[in-house]
Amino acid sequence: MNKNTSKIKKELDTLGYGIVDYPESLKNTVFKLMENFQSFSGQSLEHKQNLSYQNSMGYENRDKTINPESVDHKESFYIKAGYEMHGAFLPSKIDKAFVASCKNLLDEAFELIINTTDTFSEIAGVDMGQYFDRSALTLRAIHYYPDSNTEIAHHHVDRGGQTYHLFETTDGLEAYWQGKWNKIIFNQNQLIYFPCIQAQYASKCVLKGLCHRVVSNNDSIQHGRYSLVLFVDYNKLPYKYSMNKKGPIEKALMPGQNYAMPFSELENYFEEKKQLFRKGVSALIMNDKNEFLLVNLETFKTHFFAIPGGGLDGNESTEDAVYREIQEELGIARQSLELVGVCKESLKLLFKKKKLQRNGVGYDGSERYFFGFKFTGSDSEIKLQEDEIRSYKWVSYENLKGYLLFDDQLKDTQEKILELFPFVNENI
Repeated sequence: MNKNTSKIKKELDTLGYGIVDYPESLKNTVFKLMENFQSFSGQSLEHKQNLSYQNSMGYENRDKTINPESVDHKESFYIKAGYEMHGAFLPSKIDKAFVASCKNLLDEAFELIINTTDTFSEIAGVDMGQYFDRSALTLRAIHYYPDSNTEIAHHHVDRGGQTYHLFETTDGLEAYWQGKWNKIIFNQNQLIYFPCIQAQYASKCVLKGLCHRVVSNNDSIQHGRYSLVLFVDYNKLPYKYSMNKKGPIEKALMPGQNYAMPFSELENYFEEKKQLFRKGVSALIMNDKNEFLLVNLETFKTHFFAIPGGGLDGNESTEDAVYREIQEELGIARQSLELVGVCKESLKLLFKKKKLQRNGVGYDGSERYFFGFKFTGSDSEIKLQEDEIRSYKWVSYENLKGYLLFDDQLKDTQEKILELFPFVNENI
C-alpha cells in the first residue's frame, strides 16, 4: 500500500471520509461554478423554473414558504454530461454561463475521481472503477434557504457509489463516526469524499457508506448556505439499494447502523437492477427489384451500413415514429410507402460499452420494432438528412452480408426480413 493510500485509509478509519487538496485548475473551475450558481440562484423563480426538473435533471425548488408540506427548504440544480437546456424560453446569459461551468466541472473532475477510486480499490481489494463510467457523474448545486431548524439536511447514507463535497459556503456538514456526530472540517483548498452504500456493497463491507447530515449555524440561519456536490453512481453494478423493500434510506438506516453490518445482512437492502431499453423503430424498405434500403450514418465507417430508423419521441406511437424517421432521414413521404406488415416480436439489443443518455435517462440497450414497406416512389425523392446520413444503397438479400457488419446485425436483420418478405429467400 503506497503512502497516499495509507493516508486515505487512516482518514477513512478515523474520520469516515478522505480529504484531498485541489489541483489548482480544478479549484478555479469550482470557484467559478459557485460564482455562477449564486448568480443563477438570484434570478426569479419563474425564470428558473423554465429549466424545470425532468428525468432527475434540471432545476428543482422545495420552498417551505410556498409548500409547507415540503420536508426540505432549498433549491437545487442537477446536471449530467449531455444535459441540454429545454423549455420554450430564451435562456439568459447567466443560465448559459452557469450550465457551461457545470459541464466544465464534470469534464475536469473525472481524472480526480479516477485517482480517488483507485485508492478505494486498493483498500477494498476490488476494482471499484469497473462499476461506473463518465456518464455516471451527477453534479448537484444546492442553495439551502435561511432555516432555523437544527438539521437542514437530515441524516442519511447516499445511495450511490461515491460522493464528493466540492464547496460549502459555511460549516455545518457533519459525519456520524465512532458513535457520535463530528464536524467535517475542510478549507476551500480541499474537497472531501467518502464511500456510499453502493461502495459498501461492491466492497463486501470493507468500505462503509458514510452517514452524514447538514446542521444550521448562525450564518445559515440568517443567510442560507450554498453547496456543490458531485455524485458517482455505480451504474454498472448489477444491484441497487431497494426502495421497494426498505423504503427511503434515511428511514431504513439509523446513524451508523450499516457500519457493523455483515454483507449477508446488507444484501437484504439491495435488489437486482432492471435493464432499461429505449424503444425505437427500424424500417425494412424494399424496391421493385426486391432490394432493401440501407444507410451509412456519419458516425459509421464508410463501409458499415444499417437499416433506417431511430428512437421514439415522448409518447409517440411506433407507427408514427417509423414514418417520421423515414421522412427525416430519407425525405420519403408516407404516400410513397406501402405497409407490408409489422414483425410480431421486437428485438432487444444491449449496448456493450456505455449507456445511451437521452434527457437525463441512461438506457442499457434499445428495443426495436420492425416495419416492412414497399417503396412505390422513385430515387429522385430521396433526400438524405444532413449531418446524419452520409449515403444510401439498395442491396439484395443475398448481398446484405457485405454491408451489415456489426455483431449479430446480419442475422437479426435477415430474420426480420424473412418474417415480412419470405419470398426473397426462394431463389437463393
